[in-house]
Amino acid sequence: MYLTNFQREDGFGAQYQTIIFSILYCELENLEFVYTPFSKMEHNYESDPLFIQKKEELINLIDKFKLSNQVNYSETVRVSPQILYRKVEDNLDYCLETKSFDLIKKSFFENKPKKELSSGKTLSLHIRRPNMYDIGDYGYTEDNYFLNVIDTILNKNSDIQKIKIYSQGSEQLFKNFSSYNIEYHLNESIEQTFTDLVMSDILVMSKGSFSYTAGLLSEGEVYYLPFWHKPKKTWIKL
Repeated sequence: MYLTNFQREDGFGAQYQTIIFSILYCELENLEFVYTPFSKMEHNYESDPLFIQKKEELINLIDKFKLSNQVNYSETVRVSPQILYRKVEDNLDYCLETKSFDLIKKSFFENKPKKELSSGKTLSLHIRRPNMYDIGDYGYTEDNYFLNVIDTILNKNSDIQKIKIYSQGSEQLFKNFSSYNIEYHLNESIEQTFTDLVMSDILVMSKGSFSYTAGLLSEGEVYYLPFWHKPKKTWIKL
């Protein structure tokens, strides 16, 4: 029997997490995963006609599996998102050691430049700021949390070479961080931002699937802000 990723129309992080979790669910339930490509996605602020194609190239999975339209629909299992997510999160650390997740990681890294060697570490913080698709304070965290995290990490690591903030908006929104030598990466492409977060030596997550999925792929140190998705056991909880 087959299972595919259910279709979504929200942001890249949520959709990529659904794909990853669907693949891992198949591993747990002995099903064959078939891939359904992206069709719609939020945050295409500049109406880029290649917006979806760039996301397919980013995750690099489209030629790694059969496509969902190549199999008989009657042989496809349908599982509610709640059941699928709970099953994977309850077995997350096991799932992240499987051949299926190895394929996900290998596929992501194989078309990216190799990480440059450096004498110092890069600390990257993903900080959510309001945008046209978010409502209210969903997923946002006060600056004091991130300021405390920076201090904690700097006290533990004497070899931090760069501190980078990835977000949206203007630098004026980050005036509380002025006492640090911050390298700002604001309003950059999803492809560049996500890849940089994955490649960082130290990643500080926000509440949301964008940095959560980056954390899953990361081979560095990850700081996890508790929210509705369960952490990997090696993540540092704050």
